[in-house]
Amino acid sequence: MKYLISYFIYYFSVYLNRGFFKIFERKKFKNFNQISEDIHNYGVCVLPDFIKFKQIKLINDELIPLKELILNRDLKGYRYNRNRDQGYFRLFKLKKLSKFGSKFFFNMKILDFSKYYISQSCEYYQDMLELRQPMKKNLKDLKYSSDHYHIDDWKIRLKFFLVLSDVTMRDGPMRYIKGSHKLALFKKKKEYFDNGKKGNYGHFTKKEVSKIKKKFKLKEAILTCKRGTLIIADGRGIHRGTPLERRNNPRTQLSIYSDIRKVKWNPKNFDG
Repeated sequence: MKYLISYFIYYFSVYLNRGFFKIFERKKFKNFNQISEDIHNYGVCVLPDFIKFKQIKLINDELIPLKELILNRDLKGYRYNRNRDQGYFRLFKLKKLSKFGSKFFFNMKILDFSKYYISQSCEYYQDMLELRQPMKKNLKDLKYSSDHYHIDDWKIRLKFFLVLSDVTMRDGPMRYIKGSHKLALFKKKKEYFDNGKKGNYGHFTKKEVSKIKKKFKLKEAILTCKRGTLIIADGRGIHRGTPLERRNNPRTQLSIYSDIRKVKWNPKNFDG
């Protein structure tokens, strides 16, 4: 019952915020109408050619020593998540480490779309460089890998991904069940609705996802794209990553998350 009450209070405040969001503020956002329509209808928005080739090169050149650092070096003094089993290498607080990343992404007005879509109280956190490498373990042995279908939360979390390398089917593209963000949580995952982040942390089996797609007539998007693409995703939707197949083209992206934080984001470093 407490989750049900929290659910209604939370969404009442979200829709109240959107209703009172100033029209002139919306006009400041590049591609506002497309982003708003896509996120509302599908839960995900893909903006190709969001930054220019020269900007991509400046960022990538600046990231070369940081890539070497997160992949192979001692990370004392940094914030990070280096997970070799799952193939994820994340270097946090990148806004302070990357001048061009900040200039062309982390400081962009478009991030404030969250202040319209969620709340004026949104916080922007987990600003990071994320590299993808082949997994060291089989996916079936990694119970809580983000490469299994899952939702992030019943509350809205917008994720912004600036893709810095071409992503084909072999380069670990994200998969997203379009429209699944609009399904009430108990229709997707009753266990999560009843107990919060306990048990399987909002993960789904492929069989469960197939039933949901068939019942609600939903389609899956596989987000292959060119470098320079910006992807915005609502974490309530059912989504997953894809294991990387090609070693010579690690998926590289800058990421930042936004939501309403009751507790300041402060994870422990992980090196495994």
